[in-house]
Amino acid sequence: MRIIPVEINQDQYPSFQLPPSKSVYNRHRVLYHLAKEKMPFPTKGLPADCTYLDLALNSFDEDVYLGQGGTTLRFYLASRLLQNYQVKIQVDEQLKSRPIHPLLDSLEQLGLCIERGWPLHIKPAKKIGNKVFVNASDSSQFVSALALVGAFLENGLAIDWEENLASKSFFELTLRILSEWQIEYTVSKQSIHIKSGFKIPEQPSISGDWASASYVIMGAALRKQSVYLNNLVENTGQPDEELKTMLAPLGIKLKSLNRGMLAECTVEQMKLIQKDFTNCPDLAPTLCIWHLLKGIPIWFTGLNTLNKKESQRLNKLAELLKDMKLDFSVTADSLFCEVMNPTFPEKYEANTEGDHRLAMAFSDLCLKIPDLKLSEVQSVEKSYPQFWEEMRIWKIISK
Repeated sequence: MRIIPVEINQDQYPSFQLPPSKSVYNRHRVLYHLAKEKMPFPTKGLPADCTYLDLALNSFDEDVYLGQGGTTLRFYLASRLLQNYQVKIQVDEQLKSRPIHPLLDSLEQLGLCIERGWPLHIKPAKKIGNKVFVNASDSSQFVSALALVGAFLENGLAIDWEENLASKSFFELTLRILSEWQIEYTVSKQSIHIKSGFKIPEQPSISGDWASASYVIMGAALRKQSVYLNNLVENTGQPDEELKTMLAPLGIKLKSLNRGMLAECTVEQMKLIQKDFTNCPDLAPTLCIWHLLKGIPIWFTGLNTLNKKESQRLNKLAELLKDMKLDFSVTADSLFCEVMNPTFPEKYEANTEGDHRLAMAFSDLCLKIPDLKLSEVQSVEKSYPQFWEEMRIWKIISK
């Protein structure tokens, strides 16, 4: 969807300050650490996943805690290839069940000494290799983690994989950031070769997070309001920027304004979206709630990674539709619901299982359910620490 530049007074609209994209921030953060340079970005208001990575990279303690961020753990593990002291890594219980062993296998191939089990005990590599194979069918983050380290190895790094990359769009984000650092690489369908050497960018391209923007934009649209997101820009390389292509059929227009975006959400079109979320699975819960509240049929595919997130996210969406007395179909990859005539109860309690994206997406159910309770609402700190404070503008208060 084309973004239209306009001149308009942004002060006449409710304004939201989005957190930075943790996917972008954490990639740059690892590169600055390996380059032994200070990250030129304020640390105030960072998502918890970014804060835990900051603390770990700055620490020389033997005991490290990394929270529940998959990116945080995987990127930090790869950075250990270039450290000369041992650490013990502990994480939140939820993270222990997410895929990690293929990356550990690859790091051991490269020479890192790992004692598996929790806490993970990591000892320095005596000699680091320059070629590695990784099984990336569960997550492209395994390749991205290794790729971030490659330019800092004496002979660079060649990475091979066999099956298709999961969440390939996030690997493409890694390539974009490597290019910002003028890191040279050659990439094919099943391999990447990274040359040694880099150049520190003048300013890292870190802007507002498009996944976080989805909660604000869709929430505003449900209330027939227009909002200004004062640090949201386009052409960021964030996979969740694909949100732009979903808005026009729902009657939502985006306009660039200064260093932000104006979302005009006063028109209702309510069209069925046949949407493939392969490149942007984090947007699926938000769009699911929109369709549920608007009574629009759901036709979503590309959801195969959702049950590998903080919760079994796809199963939780299906559970919600079931609770609303809807006849739906769910597979490992898809969610369909042809007839949307939900039954909204007066009282409902949703167990989000500590999943930040479910907590934020489900919050708008309060528009139809007078007595709505969400569990573990503090989980939003993982990606959008100020979410509940921002939502006060709509009188949504976390208690």
